[in-house]
Parts: sequence; C-alpha cells; structure tokens
Amino acid sequence: MEWQKATLRATRAAELPGLKFLALVCFLQFLMGRRYIIENSGASKIFRDSPLCILDQSGQHRSDVDQSMYGACLEDQHIKKHSGFVSNAEM
Repeated sequence: MEWQKATLRATRAAELPGLKFLALVCFLQFLMGRRYIIENSGASKIFRDSPLCILDQSGQHRSDVDQSMYGACLEDQHIKKHSGFVSNAEM
C-alpha cells in the first residue's frame, strides 16, 4: 500500500509543470477575452489538489455531468462516465 502512495506522489510531481502551464494558459485566455474548457474524470482531485485549483477558486464555472457512450450497455444499463468540467464560459 505504501508503494502505491509513493508512486502516486511521484506521478503527481512529474505532472506539476504541465499543470502549472495549463493553469497559466487558461488564465491568459481569460485575460484576452477568450474561452477555455477543461474536462477530467469526475473522481479526479485535479481541480482541488493541483495548480488548476486556482481556476476553481477564481470563480470560473464548474459542472459535473454523467456522459453516456451511445449504445454502450452493461447488464442492460447504459454505461456512464462521470466527468467534471471547468470553464470561463457559462455552462
């Protein structure tokens, strides 16, 4: 179990420069009057525990939805994917 936590910490540390860049680009889009939207798994903590949290904290719009793949079923139930979106455009 401890090696899983260590692996997760190492993976998140490796992603940090890219997430900082993404947060900066989104902020620049906002300053220039342009729009952006970021989608990620609804179970992910990326909008809370990464540099992207600044987008959520700055009053940008956030939506959580369940997406369904057309026709995909498992045991006669449609398969849904929980997703989270952050955008500076109203959703």
